[in-house]
Amino acid sequence: MNSGEKPYKIFMLLMLALVLVISWSTRATTRSLRQQVQMLQGELHGLRSQVSHEIGSIRGTVQSIRDDARWYTAPRVDITGVDREKALLKVSWNLREYTAGSGVTLNYRYGKQAFKTIEAVEEANGLFTAEFALGIPQEPVWSLSFSRAADKQAAADRRQAAVAVEEQHWGVGPSRMLLEYYITLQEGDTMRSSEQHVMDLEKLSYSLFNPLNLWVGWEKDGELHVILYQMPVTEPHYVLQSATLESRRGKTQALQSWPLALNEIQTPAGAPRPAPGYTHPLEVRAVPAQPCDSLFLVVEYSGGITVEKEIPVAE
Repeated sequence: MNSGEKPYKIFMLLMLALVLVISWSTRATTRSLRQQVQMLQGELHGLRSQVSHEIGSIRGTVQSIRDDARWYTAPRVDITGVDREKALLKVSWNLREYTAGSGVTLNYRYGKQAFKTIEAVEEANGLFTAEFALGIPQEPVWSLSFSRAADKQAAADRRQAAVAVEEQHWGVGPSRMLLEYYITLQEGDTMRSSEQHVMDLEKLSYSLFNPLNLWVGWEKDGELHVILYQMPVTEPHYVLQSATLESRRGKTQALQSWPLALNEIQTPAGAPRPAPGYTHPLEVRAVPAQPCDSLFLVVEYSGGITVEKEIPVAE
């Protein structure tokens, strides 16, 4: 080693040592910063939880103040009886402020009906009740969805490749069994009205029918794949006996029909997987040969009950 190389190597060793010291220092600083960030995240999460708790507590307090300020307690709705067509309901509430002999009424409507008024009965000091009957729609609760093939592959190619589908879910739709009601208190020339309350009575149909899950798949070759599940919620009064797919001219004139058959099938791509407890599905594949205006699924139950559900025609 000549005299010129020795200072250079010493310099390189010093630089290497400096780099190692800087790297170690940077790593230690980064670790410390990471720990501080994690601590800040934990504190932020705790603060967020505390704020959410405080907001919930404030909301509860405000609601409690509102409830205490009311001249009535929130009404309670009890289903006292159900038969094949009607349900008996009893609404009860307490009046905190009223004059004996005042007129107390319950005003209610069911679905799209106009409000009806019935006189309330005072069962005890300030405890009022009103009883009435409501009709139960002779139709199950539906959950509906469909998918439509979105690519232009041939049928042979689609068997080897995943088919892109356009999916749309109709869901259960708006309930037709909404009960809306409010209380009125007539004291001389003064009338008070409570706020309007709403209750969904859709569960009443479970005593008559099991809920249905309908899936419709449109293939590119015009084939229609229909799968129908029913979810056993209770032991319903009406039992599903058969289901048929119909193509129609207009909404009523049948052109073709395809009965759904019980089948042990694999859930196709795009179809909702049945939840635990669903029965084995009914399914059918059909290719409408004649131009049709509409498609309907017709479901027949014991007791002569027939229910129809329209299916969107593929564009």
